[in-house]
Amino acid sequence: MKTIVLSTIAVLLINVTGLMPQQFGSVAGTFSNENLTIYLNGENGNYTGKIIMNEMTFPVAIQCPDGKSIQGSYSYQGANFPIYGTLAGNTMNLINDGFRFALQRQTSLPAATQPVAQTSSVSSAPNQKLTSEEVGDPYFGFKFVPPSGWIAQKTDAGYVLGSNSEQGIILIIPHHYQNLDAMKSAAEEGLADENGTQLQMKGSAQQFGDSGIEVNFEGLVQWQQAKAHAIGMLSPSGGGVTIIVATESARFGQIYENYARSIAKSVKFFKPETPSAVNEWRQKLNNSRLTYLWSYYSGGGTDGSYVGGSQKTVIDLCAKGNFRFFDDSQVAADGGGASGYSGGSSNGDGTWEISSQGQSPLLRLKFHNGKVFEYVLTIQDGKTYLNDKRFFRTYSDDDNAEYRPQCW
Repeated sequence: MKTIVLSTIAVLLINVTGLMPQQFGSVAGTFSNENLTIYLNGENGNYTGKIIMNEMTFPVAIQCPDGKSIQGSYSYQGANFPIYGTLAGNTMNLINDGFRFALQRQTSLPAATQPVAQTSSVSSAPNQKLTSEEVGDPYFGFKFVPPSGWIAQKTDAGYVLGSNSEQGIILIIPHHYQNLDAMKSAAEEGLADENGTQLQMKGSAQQFGDSGIEVNFEGLVQWQQAKAHAIGMLSPSGGGVTIIVATESARFGQIYENYARSIAKSVKFFKPETPSAVNEWRQKLNNSRLTYLWSYYSGGGTDGSYVGGSQKTVIDLCAKGNFRFFDDSQVAADGGGASGYSGGSSNGDGTWEISSQGQSPLLRLKFHNGKVFEYVLTIQDGKTYLNDKRFFRTYSDDDNAEYRPQCW
């Protein structure tokens, strides 16, 4: 059965090593009581931010490498003062100069992508406000409640949930499917990424509520035998969310399906905000040609053998909203006494749009045959990248006609 490569799965799993319990005790976020508030940014055990107490602000830096023990210091009038304590669930216990402070997490969202002065990553719109138990993001357009004992970590692609006491991982991923048939078709194709995830659907998709489906998967997650339960839901605003709970095959049971269902039942949708970068990218890519070039050659064997290949991808994005797509790759191998050659090309057209994946701008190509290609857009050192691959960007007024988009 054909698989579909989901780059979001690769992004979400890149820092999750295996399906064993992980130390997900992140102190990124906002903790406070009636006297003191601490804002922290960071990851991988290292955090910086500030403490506010009695209308005074103190820069702070702490380490929490095991997700439990806290040590560090805050600055006051050029001097550093030690601070230490522990993290237990959503409670931070700090000790400074003999005084103890019990602080409660004010949001389950990590603060890594937010200014330290903010206490929440959602706007003040009523349907976007978070309770103390909810996790959400205004650019994803949904919020949810993690199962007890599971901690959410936000990325540009969605959320990874892990537990310090239970095996397995939970992924919460926004999607752009517009109906149940599209979600079922994607589930039938399976899930795969380059980090050892290869899951195929087992059985048939079942209805979940009025606007969702749930399916079972079996296969590999990070090269380990695994089972997963997934629920896809549609949002009234378009798109929706996919919930995937996975663990080792031998440990998978009803409890993991229940985790997925409890999250799904807690999901609340709202109209997502549009990042300002979306409009900027629309202007950048209008009437443009995006070109990706790659090649390699390796030879010099004593028998005259060589191996080589190349790839060229061209995407023309036209002002009318149409696009032209060309991809030509060829791989050649000559083993001395025998030779082989394989090549292929794919042409297609359809409509293009710029949307977002969280706060990341996204180029979406919708082919007339129903296929959809998606690329996360970034600028690095002034250069254009699609899914972390360098593309050259040229326009219809380029001096060289070869570099102009073919629009009609």
